[in-house]
Amino acid sequence: MRNRWLAALVLLAFAFGITQITAAPPRETLHRAEPVTVESGLDINVDYSLGRFILKPGSPDTAFVVDLRYEETLFDPSVEYDIRGDIGYLSVNSSNEKQERNFDWDIDTKSSWDVQFNPELPAQMEIDIGLGKGLLDLGGATISRLEVSNGLAESELDFSEPNKTAAQYMSFETGMGKFRAKNLSNARFQEMSFECGLGSATLDFHGNGLNRSEVSVSVGLGSVTIIVPEGLGVRVDTDRSFMSGVSFDSDFVQRDDVYYTSNWNEADKKMRINLEVGLGSANVEILP
Repeated sequence: MRNRWLAALVLLAFAFGITQITAAPPRETLHRAEPVTVESGLDINVDYSLGRFILKPGSPDTAFVVDLRYEETLFDPSVEYDIRGDIGYLSVNSSNEKQERNFDWDIDTKSSWDVQFNPELPAQMEIDIGLGKGLLDLGGATISRLEVSNGLAESELDFSEPNKTAAQYMSFETGMGKFRAKNLSNARFQEMSFECGLGSATLDFHGNGLNRSEVSVSVGLGSVTIIVPEGLGVRVDTDRSFMSGVSFDSDFVQRDDVYYTSNWNEADKKMRINLEVGLGSANVEILP
């Protein structure tokens, strides 16, 4: 996964280093939709630089629907779709930045992308969000693999309904932004990794569908809150420095660098977390 947040940081520095213009440039729109034909699966790649981004399931009759609003003097986005074999490959990209005028924070951060995808087709996704706000509601879809990179954005991901298939692998990273993931157990994932740089994140594992799962969490200088539901057996293997801050709910029992929930031995559903913390902090909570 590309570190899109680095590019967003450059754009942010550029934004604060120039004089804003007073006249608003024309706002452009782009709409594209494709019906389902021979596809038995989707491969979705989104690279979004700036503004508001919404991703959610759409109609089972369409492979996807994309609606973009953007400033033509700053961006030249592209939407590409082709079918190879029986897989539909969708690429939505805003990396074609233009430099026809100075950056205007009030105008350009109001750009918006709305992407809807077929909820019945198994989908692999790679999503890069640079700067702005991301809202990803993947509930009730068929996600087989998911990778999300959150740069300087404030993003929320929610599996509001159970995933229709088991997600084999999920990967999330946040740079200097704020990231919250809710109802992660509804993804029915087998393996998940998360990396936090300088930002903050909340990983909420409520939901249904987990049996045995492996989670890897790495924290640099940022802070992460991990929320696990009551009844789930959890083991946390920690690797931390003397300058890190790690705290656990009182229901956890410590044995050296390993922490167990009190129901670990008898729990039917279990999660093992490998937690690595550098100079940042992590807090593990149990909530109803």
